[in-house]
Amino acid sequence: PLIAIVGAIAVIRLAQLDIGFARSRTEVAVLEIQADYPRAHVTRFTSLYTSLSTSYRLSFDDPSALSLPFPASPKDDPAGRQLQAFHHAEFRRDKETTLAGVQISSNSAGMVHSEHMLTLDGPLSFSGDAAKGYRLKNDAQFVLRDAAVLRKRLDGRLEAAYVAELKPSTSCELTFAPVLDDPQLVSGWSRSVVMSRTAPLAEEDQGRVRLYRLVELATRRLRFLPGDVRLVAWTNDPLPGMKVSPESAQVVSQSLVLAHLARGPLPPPQHDSNNSLDYKRKDASTDEMPAEETPAIE
Repeated sequence: PLIAIVGAIAVIRLAQLDIGFARSRTEVAVLEIQADYPRAHVTRFTSLYTSLSTSYRLSFDDPSALSLPFPASPKDDPAGRQLQAFHHAEFRRDKETTLAGVQISSNSAGMVHSEHMLTLDGPLSFSGDAAKGYRLKNDAQFVLRDAAVLRKRLDGRLEAAYVAELKPSTSCELTFAPVLDDPQLVSGWSRSVVMSRTAPLAEEDQGRVRLYRLVELATRRLRFLPGDVRLVAWTNDPLPGMKVSPESAQVVSQSLVLAHLARGPLPPPQHDSNNSLDYKRKDASTDEMPAEETPAIE
């Protein structure tokens, strides 16, 4: 019996994908970088699937990292049933920063949100001017794909330069061209399955994680002031800094890269219309300003 048990365990572990016992990890991350700065902020949304009930443990290299499982909610199921039972997870900072006890039930998935700082091999830098031309240099350890450098001129016009691929420790010249108010019209994104909502899916692209919603957030919803220069790209290179155990046999990871390459000039300082001293009137008995006589400060 002992030999049979050991043999069964060995078969399950060696042939888990073939017989349906598998773990998979799908991750979408946002890598936000400031120009000429060697560190980046990483936001991860990790989906963990298991065919057998598993307790996961996440450990981080950054001691200031934060991590929390997504809450179980009846809204996850139209019928009102909870897809995940409630479990206790423990986040601890000791010799290492860990989130332990992330319990995933059989044949189900759970979500974890994590944030941490990541040290880059080198910064992203943007240089040049209209007379000499502009250049983008990538000293980070990731390949930038479908990169668009968006620039809002001081007169309010929006321009973009498209780079299909920029490898680590390389640089390229940027040629800006006017675009309409919709940055999704950047040349090249319309053919990118990852970056565009409308790009057709080929057979080999089935199941690929698409980031167009995050792209729309970075280009439409994030405030863009005159003089700002922003890079939006993606990479499928794995991001270090977080380890998930037990490891998954299938891992899919794609990250949106958002880099703030330049900031527009600040407006000249101006005086406030008024301040609190302009309206300070004390009550003789209480030495306090009556609340009903306190006007709003513009």
